[in-house]
Amino acid sequence: MSKYDPSWVLIGEGSRRRCFRLPGEPFCVKFYRLPSEYTHKTTLGVRLHIWMSRFIVLNNANCQEWRYHQALQKRLPPDLFAAFPEEITPVYSRERGWGIRESLILNADGSPIQRVINEMERVTDG
Repeated sequence: MSKYDPSWVLIGEGSRRRCFRLPGEPFCVKFYRLPSEYTHKTTLGVRLHIWMSRFIVLNNANCQEWRYHQALQKRLPPDLFAAFPEEITPVYSRERGWGIRESLILNADGSPIQRVINEMERVTDG
């Protein structure tokens, strides 16, 4: 995986990263935002973090997420680990830096999962 592919479908965004579905595969990829993808909400501190972390494995949130996933897989019983993506693999793009390719988790109807914080806003009984 070396370049962004226009066939990737954007399925999620955070302040630092974007998540793309890989068409025809049960996987998605997460990479830091490119400078051209910053929004008015991308603060100077976030931009600095991305700049310092995109290509440096030790600082990169994607690589940290992969290491955390590996540790959880060793420690958690299978029924609890089933709540996490089945597979997470680090990937590198010359354009985007270090990212992760992970098993795609979908809702029962096939739609992308929503962030917990978004779902909490919708509930009436906290």
